[in-house]
Amino acid sequence: MMYNRITRTFEKITYRYLITRWVIHKVKKVIDLRKVPKLKKKARRQGLKLIDNYIDTKKKSDTIFIFGSGESVNLLTATQWDEIKKHNSLGFNLFLAHDFVPDYYMIELSPGIEEHRFFEYAAVKKGYQDVDMFIQYKHALRSNYDFTKYPFPEKMWVHVPYSMPSTTNEYFKKELLHFESKKTISLSNIIHHRSHLDCTIQFAYILGYKKIVLTGVDFNLSPYFTSAKAVPSKIYPYNEDYEKVNAIRNNFLIADNRAHLIDVPTKDKEFNPHPYNIFGKDFIKILNDMILKPHGVSLFVASSVSSFSEFLPVYFDK
Repeated sequence: MMYNRITRTFEKITYRYLITRWVIHKVKKVIDLRKVPKLKKKARRQGLKLIDNYIDTKKKSDTIFIFGSGESVNLLTATQWDEIKKHNSLGFNLFLAHDFVPDYYMIELSPGIEEHRFFEYAAVKKGYQDVDMFIQYKHALRSNYDFTKYPFPEKMWVHVPYSMPSTTNEYFKKELLHFESKKTISLSNIIHHRSHLDCTIQFAYILGYKKIVLTGVDFNLSPYFTSAKAVPSKIYPYNEDYEKVNAIRNNFLIADNRAHLIDVPTKDKEFNPHPYNIFGKDFIKILNDMILKPHGVSLFVASSVSSFSEFLPVYFDK
């Protein structure tokens, strides 16, 4: 009797919790659908260029390498770097500490003047004058970024993605299908769910790349490539900017009560859960199965070290 009573009570609590999350998701989605056009108008009033009107002049092959900050970046060999340089590349967030300069860059700026100043300093030091730079506008507003400080404004655009919160994988699939039926993923309609990685993959898909290779996207609790704990690269030696990025990242995580994520470049279910989003790796798998594959786009991971190799082919194994 007691067991049944406890079970029923638990079921009621669980049901209410799920219903509450579902309602919150619906409300957030409706608000965001209305907010995105307003934010785009605000960006235009600031004199900023929108990604919506971007015309690509960088594409030189059908393959693009997307660079995250995982340790596996340091494991790339000279031969593999030579292969990468034959194709296009895109870096995101704090990859810019690395000395390799990609063709495109996408960044979500966190609050904190030290990250903003490092972003501008690194762009000059690394030679980003020819890199097409895309700044996530929502994050930039929340972090009070001064767009006039970016040193290469003629190569800067902002993007305003649609948020798509979700309770479960199945619910997210339905939401993605609904979004595609109404808007279709395009430069004007990029979806942001959990990690900026999702925006970079959609960007590459929209530009027409047929092979997208996730590089340094590990999701396996290994350290960042900038960490002193990481296996050092034989091609690109440890540089002073790694220390700066480590300090910026660590200070932000401590201030955000997430000190346990220092040196953990992942959206791990246990280490970094989120009450209103599905696991980042699940999102990428769904995006691959529902959008990329049906349009003839192949998603790879560069290294078998990455946990994405559980469901994606390894590019450098071919």
